[in-house]
Amino acid sequence: VISDEIKVACLEYEQRMCEYIKPNFAIVHSEYLINHKTGDIRIIESALRGGGVYISSHLIPIASGIDINSYLLDCALGIEVDFKEVYETIEGRSSAYICFYLPQGVVRLIDGVNLIKSLSFVHKCDIDINVGSATTEITYKGQRLGPIIISGLDREDIENKINPFLFYETIYCKLSTMMIYIFKTIRLFPLESDMDNKIEKLESELLTLGDTFFNKNE
Repeated sequence: VISDEIKVACLEYEQRMCEYIKPNFAIVHSEYLINHKTGDIRIIESALRGGGVYISSHLIPIASGIDINSYLLDCALGIEVDFKEVYETIEGRSSAYICFYLPQGVVRLIDGVNLIKSLSFVHKCDIDINVGSATTEITYKGQRLGPIIISGLDREDIENKINPFLFYETIYCKLSTMMIYIFKTIRLFPLESDMDNKIEKLESELLTLGDTFFNKNE
């Protein structure tokens, strides 16, 4: 978490850049590198555009309650906007996106995506991967998967909501994967209808286990 001092310094840099560039209207997106040991701040990018990875379209509106892109369009169309009045409506919430990498190999099973999408604090789950897809060695950030966009009251609330994802990945997903392959192995042999029904019931109970855990932590 950045300190208030560093936050103020970054805002001052933004103000100075805007005063120098003097855009008629624009969204300014800047990225910084911060050395927490020395307090040094380095600007690595500043552009007259909204942030990528759904920052301007999703994260800012979710956290602030302000759809900044709509105001940008108003300015482009010559519609006057009272930004002092807009700023007074800012909501003090938090938003975040989660991206992740997969180790090199082949995707054999995808489980839990629909469950994640159903959570009330998940606004978008953009995971484009299929069973059979090959994953390569990680060499650049463009290989990351996601994002999963979530909201919360503050940073602590966000982190509390992320923790169940980690638990799901390390505990429930491993249990689920193991049981799915056990059921698939059993079905390689001729089964009586009663046995097949019992397996279907166990599969349903396994899904319910995941639902119950997430609902308790929602």
